[in-house]
Amino acid sequence: MNKLYIYLIFVLIAIGCEKKNTEEGNYSNYDKKGAFVINEGNFTRGNASISFIETENKKVHNNIFKNKNGRVIGDVAQSMKIIGNYGYIVVNNSAKIEVVDIATFKSIATITGFNSPRNIIAINSSKAYVTDLKHNVIHVVDLQLNKIVKNILIDNSSEYILKYKNKVFISNWSNGKSVQVIDSDSDELVFNIETVKQPKNIIIDKNNKLWVLCDGGYTGIENQENAAILKINPDNYKIEKKYVFNSIEDYPLDMAIDAEGENLYYINKHIFKMKIDANELPTTPFINNNNRLFYSLDISDNSIIYLSNAIDYQQNGYVFRYQNNGTEIDSYKVGINPGAYCFK
Repeated sequence: MNKLYIYLIFVLIAIGCEKKNTEEGNYSNYDKKGAFVINEGNFTRGNASISFIETENKKVHNNIFKNKNGRVIGDVAQSMKIIGNYGYIVVNNSAKIEVVDIATFKSIATITGFNSPRNIIAINSSKAYVTDLKHNVIHVVDLQLNKIVKNILIDNSSEYILKYKNKVFISNWSNGKSVQVIDSDSDELVFNIETVKQPKNIIIDKNNKLWVLCDGGYTGIENQENAAILKINPDNYKIEKKYVFNSIEDYPLDMAIDAEGENLYYINKHIFKMKIDANELPTTPFINNNNRLFYSLDISDNSIIYLSNAIDYQQNGYVFRYQNNGTEIDSYKVGINPGAYCFK
């Protein structure tokens, strides 16, 4: 038996194994736990989609919005948040938020009036904030009326958002160098924390310290800086520690924290893991990319790591699940450019 024949056998076996977890299905197991995958699609092509990974039965249901509503969701699905009984899907280039019944995934409303919405967070049961990449405001949305009722003027465009007590922390990503603080009671900007260029993810640990990933700007961009991870005290707005990446070529894409709030994970080509009391950035990858294009990651409430491979940004990507010790659990074929997750 020659080497080529042996190789083809292994390829066919691998493809056959993958198909067990890549079948397209109908999102019908409404009581099941799992993860929604927000597939961005390609900019201007209107091919964004939502997948649902049913973790107990190890099934993936692709194109669930289109299957339930008879239309595509739009252009560049950015993020999703479950608030009460509803899912709020932020569709960036379509400048809207699709509101779905989380039990049926039927569309019940479309919120418009944005420029380039990115992320949504509930302030209370009737009010949410939405960030915007192309408008220097935070949109205040009435969750009962499903409409924008106010805009809060800020100093730059906005990306990620996190609520702590009655303060909301917002990263100014597009060439920004700050995390801005809004009082959620008065809907007023109250403070500006200067950061490294282009802050992105904002997460909070078990000690109520904020961690902000700053990518430093795109390679070759004017005034590019080394990327950094900042540890910030949200009570006095002080930067307590700055972890600076060694090379200007480092461009970390995404960051998450485990359910215990003790370990940070981030993408810098590979996946790196860092304890919150570490003195410096890790140098050895926790998960090697093995020539895959890691694009996004998040961690569920039982500390399962979700990690996507965008492949070439043009074809349907994959989501891999890992134990918190780095052992791969399984993988699922989803939509184009799987960029975010929402756990159910």
